[in-house]
Amino acid sequence: MTRTTRILSATDFTLVDTGIPLTAAAHAMADGEPVTIVWSTLPIACTHWTDSQGPVHQPADRMPALFNSSSSTNPVWHAVTEEAQCNICGRLIAPWTDVRHGHLTGTRLAEAAHVVVLLTNQDREAGRIRAVGYGT
Repeated sequence: MTRTTRILSATDFTLVDTGIPLTAAAHAMADGEPVTIVWSTLPIACTHWTDSQGPVHQPADRMPALFNSSSSTNPVWHAVTEEAQCNICGRLIAPWTDVRHGHLTGTRLAEAAHVVVLLTNQDREAGRIRAVGYGT
């Protein structure tokens, strides 16, 4: 069975305030279904990068594209953010995202934003540990 991969760039979306610093969110329609996309707006970089390769950043006013990774009739949406691959270690660097079914508001939206912040902080801490390890 051949699977078709589609990346949607939603043109009909509404930016929504998460209330959580360094995150952004949008309500969009993906194949007629409401989804909420939450992403980190914090620039991130690989610990190997020098001045030749700067951090990756997904602006708060630009919703990421959506990618359906499911081969069934039940979509599994992922956000496709700005990304880059480290020229030294090959690691793919991209801001963390969370895509959820429905248009989240209030506590549920803040919860999704907290997940993105937690993942971003864990990634930054792992990078800090790698950088310290390289220096010893």
